[in-house]
Amino acid sequence: MTMARRRFRRRLVGVFGELIDPLLEETLLFGCPVVLGPSFGTLRFQSDWQREWDRWRDTILPKALEHRPGLRPFAMYAVGEIAPRKLRKPAPRFGFTSVHVLNRGGSTVCHWLDLPAEYMEPEAVYLHRLGVVDDDELERHRAWRAERNPECPTCPVDHYPLEAALHT
Repeated sequence: MTMARRRFRRRLVGVFGELIDPLLEETLLFGCPVVLGPSFGTLRFQSDWQREWDRWRDTILPKALEHRPGLRPFAMYAVGEIAPRKLRKPAPRFGFTSVHVLNRGGSTVCHWLDLPAEYMEPEAVYLHRLGVVDDDELERHRAWRAERNPECPTCPVDHYPLEAALHT
């Protein structure tokens, strides 16, 4: 059984090239390292994020731009390509998710992932103000956010396809 699994893996990698682990892809996209996943212990320092983002950027970014208009993968914030958004007022101690990335100077940069607009400017508006997102993409973002998710009334429909799902 082990031999068959190894043969299949070689064939898959040989045909499609190297595939990104789905948990790592989700972490680079959304920012939350999955506990006990491959990125949990490996994405601690900014240099770790930079290494993985440099490796997988060309795989993730085009799909993210197409399927999540107005937003950017979290890895772009973690490596410093986009400055983190500033808080409008102090964030509550509990109930929201943050990721702490240790930078080269030894200090920690806190990135909030799900704070409501009263605490932090919405990501699409922030990126539009910075000039990263143009007017057309901002309109596509608003249309995308208006789509209803039948599984979660408060969640946007997320059409982002994980790379592993495209090759099975």
